[in-house]
Order: sequence, then structure tokens, then C-alpha cells
Amino acid sequence: MYNISFLNRAKKTILGYDIFISYSRKDSLDYAYTIAQYFMKKGFECYIDQLSSITPGKKLPANIKDAVKRSTAFVLIGSEGATNSEAIEQEIKLFLKYNKNKPLIPITIDGAINSNVRWYSEIEGLALIDDSSENIKNSSPAIDVLDRIENALHFTKKSVRLRSVSLAVILGILIISGFATYFVSDKATEAKLAIIEKKQADSLRDIAFKQLTRTNELRNIALKDRKEAIHQKQKADKLKIQADSLKNLAVIGKIKAEKLRNTAESLKLLAEKRVNHLNQQSEMLGNRISAMSNLESDPIKAYRFAEETYKFEKSTENRELIFATLSSIDYYYTSVLNNYHITDFKEPYILLIDDSKDRSNLAVYDMRTSKLKITSITTDQIGWIIPMAYNSYKILTRNWQGEGLNAIPVYQLWNDASISISDKILGGGMTLPNFINEHKVSIKLLHQPKTLIWDLLSDQKKYISEDTSDQFSGYFREIYGTLDIRKDGTAAAHHDNGLVLVSNDGAIDITSYTKVDFDPSSFYSKAQWSSDDDYLALNYFKVKGLGLWDPKAKLFNWIGSPNGTPFDLSKPNNWIVNAWSWSQKGHLLAFSGRTENDVDITVEVIDGGSFEKTRKIIYRGEIPIQSISFLPGDKKIVICDKERNMSIIDIETRKVVGKGQKTDEVKSSSLGFYSSTIKDFKSWQTLPAPSKNWFFQSDSTKTYLSQGAVDPLNKYMAVPYSRKNDITSGVELRNILTGEKKFLKFAGHSVHNVEFSTNGNWLVLETSDKINIWNTKTWIHSQFPLILGDQQFIDLEVKSDTLYAKIIGASAKYEIEYLFDLRNANPKFIERTTTNKKTINKHQSKKDKIEELVNGWKMDKLYKYQSVGWKKSGKWAVRLTCRDKAFGASDCDVQFIPTDIEWLMKLYDGLLWKPTKKELVKSIHNN
Repeated sequence: MYNISFLNRAKKTILGYDIFISYSRKDSLDYAYTIAQYFMKKGFECYIDQLSSITPGKKLPANIKDAVKRSTAFVLIGSEGATNSEAIEQEIKLFLKYNKNKPLIPITIDGAINSNVRWYSEIEGLALIDDSSENIKNSSPAIDVLDRIENALHFTKKSVRLRSVSLAVILGILIISGFATYFVSDKATEAKLAIIEKKQADSLRDIAFKQLTRTNELRNIALKDRKEAIHQKQKADKLKIQADSLKNLAVIGKIKAEKLRNTAESLKLLAEKRVNHLNQQSEMLGNRISAMSNLESDPIKAYRFAEETYKFEKSTENRELIFATLSSIDYYYTSVLNNYHITDFKEPYILLIDDSKDRSNLAVYDMRTSKLKITSITTDQIGWIIPMAYNSYKILTRNWQGEGLNAIPVYQLWNDASISISDKILGGGMTLPNFINEHKVSIKLLHQPKTLIWDLLSDQKKYISEDTSDQFSGYFREIYGTLDIRKDGTAAAHHDNGLVLVSNDGAIDITSYTKVDFDPSSFYSKAQWSSDDDYLALNYFKVKGLGLWDPKAKLFNWIGSPNGTPFDLSKPNNWIVNAWSWSQKGHLLAFSGRTENDVDITVEVIDGGSFEKTRKIIYRGEIPIQSISFLPGDKKIVICDKERNMSIIDIETRKVVGKGQKTDEVKSSSLGFYSSTIKDFKSWQTLPAPSKNWFFQSDSTKTYLSQGAVDPLNKYMAVPYSRKNDITSGVELRNILTGEKKFLKFAGHSVHNVEFSTNGNWLVLETSDKINIWNTKTWIHSQFPLILGDQQFIDLEVKSDTLYAKIIGASAKYEIEYLFDLRNANPKFIERTTTNKKTINKHQSKKDKIEELVNGWKMDKLYKYQSVGWKKSGKWAVRLTCRDKAFGASDCDVQFIPTDIEWLMKLYDGLLWKPTKKELVKSIHNN
């Protein structure tokens, strides 16, 4: 009994909890979790049922009861939500019953614990610890609360107790073993002595026999000694038996000690397993919180956190989180380079700078292959890339020699192997190199009245002296440079209070001269030719206005405010243009303007050839825009505002069709679309996420009907539609992944059903008077009308090789079906049958069951619809929302939502940025 009791106490000591935290999930979950985290870091074992997957009801679960019984201290969070909790009352009573002499520590939030509390009589008389509801809200317990809890804990951590119990058992065994060994050794010595004495007695006896003449006194002494020797031998034998018995006891003790050690090891393994489980639960909770916090700003990153959470536990909550993140992704990025940002952008290369180190390392991103080449070249926050033939490039860098006001800019040229291919050029002043054309720059030299004209392709250098003549000389180029260079090498420049074209060799085209009333060569002014080189957009620094120059017509015009107010050069801030960009083809110009006080923000698009007639506002907002760019195809633009929100706008519909990660700058070319911040560089896909293809929205030209079906092979979605002022209707097919559209025409009205066959070979559409069947391999159309005076088609079911169509006949006595054979390339009518039984028994899921399957998926609000319906189509839910009456509705939005989450995740995993676990954790710190 003693040994069993000892094991039970050891088990309780190891598996028990130092602190049981009782709280209300209504208002103190995060506050309780913070207390648990604090004491767990200090080595205490805390129990908080929030870490458990079981939600307590009115009756406490067994695991919570067990935790209360085996806890050494009880912390009670007396929030407003806890005052009337039956579960908390049960926990208090249970703890007091089994732990009478252990501390119960109540925390009262803004005095919530008082005589009106349900369980107040159980803790009446205990000292209360005060805290505020503000700390509850911020999940931040007061320091005094944590200190007073810690002071109240007068018990030893389990690890210490375990070592004490093990040490006591080992010491006990060693003492018993030592005592037994010593006692046996001592008695064995005595036995040996007795044997020696016996031999001596025998020797004396021999002498006595030989010396018979000795006296009787000596003989008696010898006999007495012999008896004593025999007695000592018997005594030694008894001691040997006792020693053997003690040895056996020692062996038994060793066996018991080994059993205790094994028990302790098992309990340790159980404890470690539980700690690992709690750590995994904590990691899962951290990923879930990260997913929710990133859901609005970066749903792609939110999905990756949600994915980690779902892998750990495929619960309903985590499934809904996956749905919420994926349905929030409009456009998506495929790669992230942390710490890199754009310093130069020339198709097909992007020059990036890594600012994570003391010196800025350069890297080159190839837009064609999406590959990054990290160079060994360092620069001071800036660099330029010069694309060359045969997939090569050169890089021009600027660094500083010296410090402070004595610092000198040093320029150097590098090849694509990071090898310096030029001498160091010491520049003068603070101005940057002026690009005369795409590969030729001018640099003012240090302490010399000369300017270097440097051809970066050939590394040829020419030096020119200062010249203040009116001609477009080298001196003028060094001071002002060209405004921007066309593809043929001609450039726009300021000359004689006007704008002119200048050839590659510096000759002025006087026929292009256009007089202007300002100096367009100001240090921070910016100009750029349209993609077709017909028009120059000039953003004049001093007035922050945007103007257009047409060198053929010799006209320069400022763009006024949207309300028609003309641009006034004497009022520098009457209409400010913050960002602008040309289309990638032609001369479409997008720009963002605002008033001086940062209100009336607009994004506008104009045609450079007739900007007054074509000007239209496509976006209004409240935050100034700092970056803007056309997406490939020139049908959408991407903007970035000063709060670093990125939006994609459809120019035709003027709608925001996508949002992305917060960014500082956006760039695009015919090869891709990119964003940059000081912390990261992202490469984006220009196509929207697949879920965009799964939403069919009626508009003014085309309205969808309240039907929809999905090909069981997950290739096509089908929705019938009608066009206004057109008696012909059709079915719109969309490729589920690419969004590619196909339109099938049919004659008829009142569409009742549209279905794919179970093998995906047939698409069937049923109207009130016809059955339309398309072969999905050839898209050959067959049509079958009613026969024999039948009134209407009302239902259908398509199996792999047979179509069953239900009919309303002339008589209601029988149910009528048409059967069609779908085994061959062309469908064939088989027979018309009459039956008293239903032959069509399609499974129709209940509305609430379908809604539960797609819970979490982002959907339109219902306020603009008059009717809402649901149907199942394979592994998809179809949500039918209509703006007119439900029966025969024709102005509907049809949304397809996948219910197979594993398929959905597999689809998106192949598209989105896929970080390693280390990169995912790092992305938390970077943001």
C-alpha cells in the first residue's frame, strides 16, 4: 500500500498544474491568455481552457474538472462577463473542495466582484486584486496584478519537486545498500577470526594429548576455548544468513527504484508531449491571428497564415478562414524579395537595391524570366542600368568619397559580371548625371570648368569646356540635360524660352520650336514622351502642374482642374498633379490631381491628341495619389495613394476591380507589373485571381438568368443570358481557371434548367418548349421541341448516357418523360413514356446546408436584390441573386463557390507567392 500511494503522489506532482486560470470568453480571453503566457515563460504550468479544443457548456467537461483538482493555485478573472457564469461557479467550488489550503487569487475588473455576483459567497473574505477594463481591452494585465499573483504562489515548480523525489529515493537506496555492505563485511571478518581461533584450539588440543603429563587445569582451558570457538562459528553462520537477507532486501530496493525511475520517465514524456501540443496550439493561434490581421491589407499573406492553421487543425473555423482569405484576393503576386526596392526600371531589367546592410548591394531582376541576379556591386542609394544587346547590361553607380560637405560623388561603370570596366570619375556638385540619350550621360567634373560626355556602351569619353552661347552646346546639356529622349535618339530640350527637338548629335530642329512662359528645365521637373513618341508630358516642379507638348503642331497646353478652371501659372498650387503615366502603346495619359489642401482627389485619363474632348474622371478619393501606372493591355491602371494603398481600376467601367498589398511605388511594362516599398519588391500577375471568373454579374447590355452549372471536370461554368432588344438568348461558358469565354446561341424562352452530364460530355439547357443539347467536344447544337400536344418541359436529369426530361402533358393523370440517348456523337430521341411514379429524383440540398458549406466566402450584400436562391452543381455551390421577381428572374448575378477546399487550396497554391516557413515568420517582422 505504501508503494502504490507513493506512485500516485509522484504522478499527481508531475501532471498537476501550477495555476488554473478561470475567465469568461465573452470579454477576457486575450487578457487571460497574456497572464498564462507570462507565467509559462517563468516556468509555471498554467491551465487555460482557451488552449483546449473543447468549449465548456453548463456542465464542466472532465478535462477541466481534472485540471481544477490538480492545480496548486487558482486565478479568477472577475470581469463583467464572469459575474453570472455558472461554469466559473462550478470551477471555484471544485477547487475549494479539493484544494482547501491552496491559494485562490481573485482579480476584480473595475470592482465587478461584489455581493451581487453569483459566486461571491464562495470567495467572500479573500483579498481582491484590482485591475481596469482598459487593460482587459488591451489584453495587458497591470504589473501589480502579475506581481501579486506571483507573490501568492508559495509552491515549488514541478521540475524541482520531481528532482527532489528522485534524489530522495536514490539516497535512500544508497544508504540501505551501504549499511548492508558494511554489516556483512564486519561479520565476515569476525567469522574468519573465529575459524583462526578454532584452529588454534585444535592445535592446543594436540599439544595436550602429546603432553599428557600437563596439568588438568590447562586441559580444561583448552576445552573451554574449543567450545567458545564452536559458539563463535555458529554466531558467524547466523550473521552470514542475516547478511544474505539484507542483500536480498537491497536487490528488491533496487528493483523498486528502477520502477520508480521508469514511472518518472514515463511521466516526463507525457509532460513533454503535452508541452509540445500546447506549443503547437500556441503556434496555430499565432498563425490564425496573423491571418486575420492581414486579411484586409494583404489577403495573399493572410492565406498563407490561414493555410498553416488549417494544416494543423482542419476545423470549421480554420476552413472558414481559408475561404475568407481566398475570396478576398483580387490580383495576386507570385514572388517577394524582402529588403529590396526599385532604383531604376528599364525593360527588360529592373535594378534593385538591398538596404538591409550598411552598404546597399545591387541586384538585377529580369522581367522575362522572373529571376534575380544578386551582384557584388555596392552603391549609395542610387544606380542606373543600361540594357544592351545579347541579353547583357551595364550598371552605372554613384558612391561618395569623404564625409559631410567635403564628400565627392564618384561614378563607376560595371559589366553584368560585377567587374568594374571604367576608371573612377570624380563628379562635381550635387547634380546627378544627365542622360543625353539612353546610353550617353554628361557629368560635371570636380574643380574643372569641363563636362564629361560619357558613352556608356563604348566607354568612350569626350570633354567639353563651358559654353554660354545660345546654341545647344555641351555646357547647356551639363546644366539642364535633355527633358526626355525618344526611341530614335531625338530629345526634347529647353532652348531660348521654348521647347525644341534636338538630334542625337546636338543639332536643334528649329522647326519644332514652341515658345513657353516658364523654365521647364528646373532641377526637379519631370518629362516623358508618350509610347508612340508623339507627345511630351511635362510635370513642372515650381507649379506642380502637368502640361502636354505637341512638337508637330508646335503647341503646349496646361491641363486645368476637372471643373474647367484653366491653369494659372501665377498661382502655383491652384491644381496639383502628383502622379502621371503614359499608356504602354499609343498616347493615352493617366494622371492624378488634387487641390492644394488635399481634397477633391481625382484620377483621370485623356488622349494626348485631344485631351479636352476625351478627358474623363475614372476615380475619386480622399487620399493623394503618389504613383500610377497602366497595366499591360492599357485597359486598367494601378494607383498607389500616400497611405500606401494599392488599387486597380478598370478604365472603361471606372470601377475598382482589385486591391493589393500596401506599397510606395508601382511600375509596369509589357512584361509585367511590379510594386516596391523600402522593405520589399513584389512581382504581380496582371490577370485577376480565378475567383473573378466565377462571378457572373448582369449589366446594362446583358442580363443573366437564375440558372448555373459546372462541368464535373472543373473546366467550364455555364450561365444562360439574354441581351436587351434581342430576342436571341445564349449560354455564356467560362473557363474556370483562365476566364476565357465562349457564347452558345439558342432559340427559346423561360429557361428552367441548365446542366452538364455526369461525364462532362454534354451540356443541356431546358426551356419551356425545347431541349437544347451541345456536345462539349465539338459544340454541335441539337434541339428537340415538344410533341403530341404536350404543354411544357419542367424538369430534367442528365446521367452519363441518358437524358430524362419531365413534361406537363394534356392530362394531369400521368407523369410524362422524354428519354434521349447520349451515347453517340449526336443525341437521339428514344421514347415518350407515361408513368404513375416519379422517375426524376434529383438531390436538392437544403439552403441552410449549402450556405454552411461556403460559410466564410466573401459575397455581395443582399440589399440590392429581391430574391436569393442556392443550388448545388457537383462540388460547387451556385448562389443566385436577382434584382427582379424570383420566378423566371432575368436580371440576376450568379456566383459559383467551390465547396471542395482541398481542390481550391491546390489551385491557389500553384498561383500565389509560396514562402518557406522561415520567410513567412520573417514577413511578420517586416510588416
